[in-house]
Amino acid sequence: KILAKHKGSDAEHRFNERLPVEVSAVINYDMHAVIGTLRDISANGCFIEIDPTELPLRHSLELAMSVQTRSGETRNYRLPVIVRRVTENGAAVSFNDLGREMYFTLADTVQANQ
Repeated sequence: KILAKHKGSDAEHRFNERLPVEVSAVINYDMHAVIGTLRDISANGCFIEIDPTELPLRHSLELAMSVQTRSGETRNYRLPVIVRRVTENGAAVSFNDLGREMYFTLADTVQANQ
């Protein structure tokens, strides 16, 4: 479980710690759908292994993914994101105001899917 870091507490994880994941995802924008794989996720954003030439830098896009919960139910997420950095093998995107509760829900669901 990921916890917010309190001053002076090295034992707790940072709220924006990157969690390694492997989840299929789709980036939607301007009538395009680009398939990729989430490689890490944090409260601030995630890294998607994807063809970076297909993504417009600093544009608002939609990240869509389906993951199974620990109980076996499928949850679908559609999150607004902005492309912040592009590398030769993917892109770092930031969430638009994901919020603490949604992050914990998403992180728990994604980790259960690993």
